[in-house]
Amino acid sequence: MMKAITFLLAMLLGLTGTAGNAERNYQKEISRIDVYHSGFGARDLEFLVDLENKMLFEFRMGSEYAVRDETDENEGFSFVRNLDDEDIAVFARESARFGLTKWEESYVDPGICDGHQWGMIIYFADGEKMESHGSNAYPETWDDMNAAFSELTGENILIYKSDWLD
Repeated sequence: MMKAITFLLAMLLGLTGTAGNAERNYQKEISRIDVYHSGFGARDLEFLVDLENKMLFEFRMGSEYAVRDETDENEGFSFVRNLDDEDIAVFARESARFGLTKWEESYVDPGICDGHQWGMIIYFADGEKMESHGSNAYPETWDDMNAAFSELTGENILIYKSDWLD
């Protein structure tokens, strides 16, 4: 009888611990992530990470200072590559682990007037979205997500490390 009680207690404690971790790492399903970088007010580099259709797109302003035409095919983005199912699954786990969908709305270093401005719009499968942006300041897990985006896409989506401006 004592073994059964010990076993049940261990199971309950184990399930509670697992449920607690699952809740902490849970996030809604992400269908798309738009990432943009700008300087002096103009978006000069943009990425569309389409997790639903498994594709990566980019837009680079270039020397012509052209703005992306959202009415063009693929919203003015150029196709870069298809994304792998396994890489998407790993990215979903990493983004939950590093709290991507829990980033604050704004990160700003008021001591720097130009430098690096960035933004991210996350679209969820349920139709909701969240936005986060910054100016010379970054979330605590920026570098972790930089690595996760690079693994997923083969591109340096977030382009800067959080300590480059120090």
